[in-house]
Amino acid sequence: MRLYNKPELLISLRNNLRANGLSKGSISYKDLLPFDQNHYHGTEVLDLAMKELNFLDQNINSNRWTIQIGSNLGGCARYLAGKYHLNILAIELQNDLSQFASELTDRCDLSQKVHHIAGDFLNVAQHLQENFYETIFSWITILHFNENDRIQLMKQSFRLLKVNGYFFCEY
Repeated sequence: MRLYNKPELLISLRNNLRANGLSKGSISYKDLLPFDQNHYHGTEVLDLAMKELNFLDQNINSNRWTIQIGSNLGGCARYLAGKYHLNILAIELQNDLSQFASELTDRCDLSQKVHHIAGDFLNVAQHLQENFYETIFSWITILHFNENDRIQLMKQSFRLLKVNGYFFCEY
């Protein structure tokens, strides 16, 4: 199911990158911040999440694994990996968004920290290691799940999270 049935999101991002001299070559996740934070309150809410979770120690974070449900263009994942050194499994339903997000992540030299998967979280989760992830994040995406699927999402998330892990969502 395409949630954004218009190519405007990718076209707009490509145009912004071109207009700012960022369409080719290596870039920093910071270069993308004005263009790839497609959720409420930008990086401020990401920093707040890290503070609330007490995930401010980058040395500890380098061993932490996190899932982002509905990673869109990968902006949140790149930011959390770049600034806080988290390892992120970025799951996005729409293949075109996931593919472009992966390309941007490669250009930011963060592909060792951010791993993009195109697919439905409810299907992908069945193949992931149980009791492995410290945190699961979802910014806005949970709104796209119907009530029954939300229940399944919570059950799968609980199965994937370590004991005392965190499920952090914004909706």
